[in-house]
Amino acid sequence: MKKILAIILTAAMAFAVTACKNGDVTSSDMSKVDGKELDTVKTDGVNDTDSTEIGSFEIEIEDAKVIDTEDGKAVVVEFYFKNNTPSEKTFDGIFKVDAEQGGSTLNGATVVDVEGVDILSATTAVPAGGDAEVQRVYELNDEENEVTVRAYVYGEPEGGMVTKTFKLK
Repeated sequence: MKKILAIILTAAMAFAVTACKNGDVTSSDMSKVDGKELDTVKTDGVNDTDSTEIGSFEIEIEDAKVIDTEDGKAVVVEFYFKNNTPSEKTFDGIFKVDAEQGGSTLNGATVVDVEGVDILSATTAVPAGGDAEVQRVYELNDEENEVTVRAYVYGEPEGGMVTKTFKLK
């Protein structure tokens, strides 16, 4: 009985590893998130740099939606992340993300059982050459002020940054 169980588990693990070898990671799905989609703000002719290559990585702040949570309103921000290094990496292991509203830093939010939201997506290992869409969720301070999101490599805010500002109303 133990041998049969061991064979079944080994086969399941081999299938899982083979399925992940295509370089793409199962991603979050913003299209399934039930929330208000936010527009991007362009101010005084200054455009946010919402996508770039930073070192061996490609990053883009794609979109954001406001959702209802048990604690109030939150904003779900989705990023595109491509790992061009020769080894697997996680989004959260490479990038520091700050979200601000009205001059205050927003706190991260823990959201469970919201379709399309995967707060663990930013901690999923992305294989060499692979890409993923990852999400971060933040508690909103209010429903009026714009939300600005910035991402940069840990310890190197001057080494390249992506920024995008979203309008709530």
